[in-house]
Amino acid sequence: MFITSRIYGGYANGQTYPENEKIGQNCLNPEPYAYEGGFAVQRTVVSQINQAYGQNPPDSYTGSLNYNVAPWVDWAPYLWASGATQRSEKLAWCNGQTTNPCDGEYDFRYGDLNRNFPLTYWGDFTHPTASATSKVATLLVNFMVGSAASPWVSPWIGQ
Repeated sequence: MFITSRIYGGYANGQTYPENEKIGQNCLNPEPYAYEGGFAVQRTVVSQINQAYGQNPPDSYTGSLNYNVAPWVDWAPYLWASGATQRSEKLAWCNGQTTNPCDGEYDFRYGDLNRNFPLTYWGDFTHPTASATSKVATLLVNFMVGSAASPWVSPWIGQ
């Protein structure tokens, strides 16, 4: 089983906007939770490796991950990047910044920017837009069959 952490959450500031209160919505899961989730993935993978080499008792946070009770786990593509700051492979998460690399792109549900009530639609600044979903899909496909393909997936794709 390949596991990954979530995408950037820094635009979700946890604030409840007055118009969203009326419909019961607010900005979900802000940073540093998304970033810290990467450490949970790391701890899971490392804990299983340690248990395979005889660590006993298992990590108190992950519990037993030996192969009798859990599937083999490994890292999938890392989806987090620090907002509009590009990683080496050019991944960035945008929130309407007009500078490069964003050029006005929104990667998160931003809602009715005119803030009219009733809202045409609400945004939580957490869940991905179509452009962000495309970025995630590209990372996942490249992990499976592209230049960044993991050697552990080749038996499934017929290479």
